[in-house]
Amino acid sequence: MNKKILANALAFLAANAVCSAPPAMPAAGNASGDAAQKYFNQAVEAVLSGDKATLRKLYDYDILDGITNKEQIAKSLNDLMQRVHSEAKALYRKGEVAKAADRLELTFDFTAYVADKVDHYANTPDRTPEYWIFGWNLPALHMPKNVYISALNDYGLYLIKNNQDAEALRVLQAVISSEPQREIAYLNLANALWHLGRKEEALPYLEKYKQIRAIEEKEATSPKGAIEAVLHVSCTVRPKQLVAAKSPRATGDLAPYLYSIQQEIKSHWQPPKSEKSQSTTLQFDVARNGKVSNAAAVQSSGNPYTQAALKALRDSKLPPLPAEAPDSISLNFVFSYNVLNSTDKEDKAIKQWQAKLAQSKSAENHAGLAEAYENDGDFARARQQLLLAISKSRGAQAKRYEEQLRDDELQIAEANKEIEELGKDSPKGAQRLGIPQAALNNQGANALNNMNYELAIQKFSQALNIDPGYKLARNNLGMVFNNRGIKERSDKNNALLDFHRALLLRTDDTASEANIATSIKSLIKGRDSYELRKNLADSLAAKHDDVGAIAEYRRALEIKDDPKIREPLQQITDRVMSANYSDGQFVIDPK
Repeated sequence: MNKKILANALAFLAANAVCSAPPAMPAAGNASGDAAQKYFNQAVEAVLSGDKATLRKLYDYDILDGITNKEQIAKSLNDLMQRVHSEAKALYRKGEVAKAADRLELTFDFTAYVADKVDHYANTPDRTPEYWIFGWNLPALHMPKNVYISALNDYGLYLIKNNQDAEALRVLQAVISSEPQREIAYLNLANALWHLGRKEEALPYLEKYKQIRAIEEKEATSPKGAIEAVLHVSCTVRPKQLVAAKSPRATGDLAPYLYSIQQEIKSHWQPPKSEKSQSTTLQFDVARNGKVSNAAAVQSSGNPYTQAALKALRDSKLPPLPAEAPDSISLNFVFSYNVLNSTDKEDKAIKQWQAKLAQSKSAENHAGLAEAYENDGDFARARQQLLLAISKSRGAQAKRYEEQLRDDELQIAEANKEIEELGKDSPKGAQRLGIPQAALNNQGANALNNMNYELAIQKFSQALNIDPGYKLARNNLGMVFNNRGIKERSDKNNALLDFHRALLLRTDDTASEANIATSIKSLIKGRDSYELRKNLADSLAAKHDDVGAIAEYRRALEIKDDPKIREPLQQITDRVMSANYSDGQFVIDPK
């Protein structure tokens, strides 16, 4: 390589570099295990305190690549989920419903994100309860189902209380799909549907709740038969691989569209009856005009259920995709035939505490069984166990159980109130839809697809300020920089700035990486190499272009694992993650 050409090119880039940009940290293999653990602990504290600025930096720069201690991480995440859930319930008791929901949402995003990092699994790009559940079920977390399902159900309740019924609907549908025996979720789901003016859909879920409660209150250990099955459907968008040569389209939040097609397909679904629960998952594509193609079963309880699901799909007429959607989408669609039977409800945790009680009728064992019932959504039985625990305890221990008892009694009272309200007419004009960050994301997607980059940056950034873990908005913001860099490639320096930001926002985006490589090669007539990337990173770091320096140091490390450049990369990362560092420059248009 001609060293003079290289020096001139680097001087050109350094002279025009942006001063101080976004926050960052090492990607896969770029940070030591100790550094990754340090940032993990910092992130946990941010979740507990509701520090969205720190969490946004964490996600913007993909800080936690390099985590290795899976057992310690799994324990920390389990403890975090239980602690935040407990604190959210306390906030809810005090009437701070929005804050309670927000804290849980931050925790859901963070735990699923870390599960991706530990298991190295590229998860779905949108912010959905299905994504959270998938992350929690990864082997890295070892998280008991009742721990996160209980928290997710309460999150759905808080959304209802915060007038976000459509969002609650999707959350509670995911709860029931994952744990069909959780009776309180049926009541909460009925409540959300009733608020949305969909009383006819709400009443069957209310009846299922009443039936389960009636059996449990009679302490029936072997009911004569299973409760009638509940037909339940849910769907999620599967990401498609982007092509480097094209300018990808941004994607809006498709939740309202998914709700509509769920109802359409469910209305045509007539599965055969069974005495046990069944499930079928279809994958298919939907074109802009609503036409379905490539339908296939990827999981099924049996051929009759596969055929019933495929027939329901064929008989359905799906509406065209909304304007903010890409030209086509790929879906995973789950058909759940949930047969409810009280004998199925005795989960592992409940049985373990019952066994302990058989050996010792201590306050701790009664309280442990109460908590297991609470996590299972059975607050009436939890109340009975807490009364016994209180009778056997004194002092601080008794006060703790009394506070837990008040939580359960509040849940029971609210359930009774909801049952009473659901017997009345549905509220008029109560079509409360969506969440503010989804609306901002959709506005940003429309702006990006119309090549209004300044407005798109503004809207996506606003969405991420509300919800730092909103992966769909983050990927879309990466598309802004990627597409603008492609369009303005004649301005080599600014194009490179955009590609660096795109790469950090969308770390799995091979399109951005290819565009960066092409941009550098067009400036420097030489082969991509470790020395080229290292020298460029050093130059950018000297000018405080943290975004470009981080991207180039990481690329250099991919080519050659050299400890010499880990130190400057670590220094930049430490500065970025410090409390007084703002990542506001990350989304400010440099032009």
